Amino acid sequence: MITKFSRLLIVLAAFATLTITSCKKDKFDEPPHNTTDPNIANATIADLRALFTSGNPITINDDIIVGGVVTADDKSGNFYKTIVIQDETGAIPVLINKSGLNADYPIGRKIYVKCQGLVLGQYGKNVQLGGFIDYTGAQPSVGNIASAITDKIVIKGPTVTALEPKHIARLSDLNFTTDQSLLIQLDPVEFLDGNVPYADIVNGNSLSRTIKDCFGDLIDVRTSNFASFASSLTPATGAKVSIIGVYSVFNGTRQLTIRETTEVVSSLTPCGPDPGLPTITIAALRAKFPLSTNGNGVYPAGANPIIITDDVNITGIVTANDRSGNFYKQIVIQDATGAIPILINDKDLYKQFEIGRRIYVRVRGTVLGQYGKNLQLGNYIDSSGSTLAVGSIYADYVHNFIYNGAMEAPIVPRKISSFSDLNLNTDQSTLVQLDPVTFAAVGQPYADVLNGTSLTRIINDCNSVPFEVRTSNFANFATQNTPSGSVSLIGIYSVFGTSATFAPKPQFAIREFSEITTGSNCPTVLFNENFSGASVPASWQNYKEAGSKNWYVPGPYLGNYLVKCSAYGSTDASNIAWLITPAINLTGYTAKTLTFNLTIGQIAGTTSIDVLISTNYSGTGDPNAAGVTWTALPFTAPALPTSGNFGPATNSTVNLNTYTGTVYVAYKYTGSGSGGGTTTYEVDDVKVVGQ
Repeated sequence: MITKFSRLLIVLAAFATLTITSCKKDKFDEPPHNTTDPNIANATIADLRALFTSGNPITINDDIIVGGVVTADDKSGNFYKTIVIQDETGAIPVLINKSGLNADYPIGRKIYVKCQGLVLGQYGKNVQLGGFIDYTGAQPSVGNIASAITDKIVIKGPTVTALEPKHIARLSDLNFTTDQSLLIQLDPVEFLDGNVPYADIVNGNSLSRTIKDCFGDLIDVRTSNFASFASSLTPATGAKVSIIGVYSVFNGTRQLTIRETTEVVSSLTPCGPDPGLPTITIAALRAKFPLSTNGNGVYPAGANPIIITDDVNITGIVTANDRSGNFYKQIVIQDATGAIPILINDKDLYKQFEIGRRIYVRVRGTVLGQYGKNLQLGNYIDSSGSTLAVGSIYADYVHNFIYNGAMEAPIVPRKISSFSDLNLNTDQSTLVQLDPVTFAAVGQPYADVLNGTSLTRIINDCNSVPFEVRTSNFANFATQNTPSGSVSLIGIYSVFGTSATFAPKPQFAIREFSEITTGSNCPTVLFNENFSGASVPASWQNYKEAGSKNWYVPGPYLGNYLVKCSAYGSTDASNIAWLITPAINLTGYTAKTLTFNLTIGQIAGTTSIDVLISTNYSGTGDPNAAGVTWTALPFTAPALPTSGNFGPATNSTVNLNTYTGTVYVAYKYTGSGSGGGTTTYEVDDVKVVGQ
């Protein structure tokens, strides 16, 4: 290579010689645009990319030539000293230290790159090809191919039909590695940042604008402040568009770089179907964690986190995210059986995991554990603290575990008027509405922003039972003051730590300030029985329809009384036992609710329990007497035991609004001692309230 001439004559002579003889030295240096394709490639772009695995840039020593069609150039200014080429196996950016590359290497031109002596490396984990290893920064990087030698290395071929972009309807379909630098068309998507400039030309800043597909997956549209369209406005928020550009990655962030805004157009493509992966229930997942029992219910024991090895998925609807700042780097999902928080080490999760979004979670390789006895799901076992904990899913790995489904109707919170209706285990992390409740301290901020401290504020239900409302100092409503009077709160029920009885302490986290509203009046308790005595209350009817077994009160378990029935030990072919409440007067109330806890255990054979209501039972004697009618009430089936003899107590809330006057509620047990049907059912905390 000539580096210096001392005389102008030598310079001119040398230049003339190079100009005249260059085609003779290599006939592929400057072919006409429409001549025969030189076809000198001896490797694919995928072969080239495979040479680099990770780490610092490497120099290519082999005589490798790749060919491809230019899919991006610097015409709009959004690609700087870079062209992107693509073949049928993949794509790669080629860094060239020259401006106006589009004149020599326009979109649609086929070119060949002689790679021997060039450098292969990555920028933010996106693989690229350049001319040398640049050691000037903190880490070695890929330097551009020198402009003086570009024509010797980047061989021009003919102009061909421009490549069609790969159509992508779901961002999760993009492969983090093999799809790098491909020309893609995202359709349909929408901008979260609508009607704003693509970049900041006033302050000279390149910017990222986020777009979202139909399933909530996100990708950043990255635009240089030197782009000719930098000051153009993005489409309106919510407008479905089709957008063409080059896909890349920057560390864990997916990016798209558009070529021209003429390739951002309105979309007529409908959103695709939900993935519908096979799943197990959230309750089944939660049941994989060890449990222990005390008189206040079943809850996670003080066990270490466990790694899930089963190849299963769960699905649920997002009920909480970080939009208000009161949930930090986590979302909560819920199905018909329960709920669980998912820890994700990223911010602005609400943009991707909106409330009402169905998501699927591949749980194999995830970690299930507890924080203050509240179960949660993460990615690894964190041993950095004094006890083992659940570590969050890394932002880079989210798409390996979580797949977004369609938007669905948000889950309606379960309305709770008495804190005793909440089960310490089965109701963990579920969405509930506490109504009515009152704050013990009025006019106090929810959290201490000044000192950066999260705070707990006490609320009371209509029975003056206290409950903790926990608010982060990062919540956007942290400085708001607690209201007076009866209020309704919507949020997530959880537990944290233990109380004096070693049971977990209930907690509540509000989702949004707008979900703190005026509450109802406290309901009137029309009937309440928690079976505190040693026998079935005399006011109840304990009637044996068949067999020798009836309902009874066993000895207290950790101080708690209840009633139970089982055909165990019976030799009767049939055992049918009724337990019927005293008369309950519903007159004068429009909203009436029955609640009770039901437990199943010692399962054997075929048995059943029915919950029935009658408006014409006499109050004594045979419930099957002439003219007496009973109607079955819907209730929540008791949770099956996962360890030990009994499952957890399951709360049922039954609407009685269609009934008026005097009613009777019955629990009807059906078993068969001689036939082996001896399963035990337990009933507790029967209450009817009216408003």
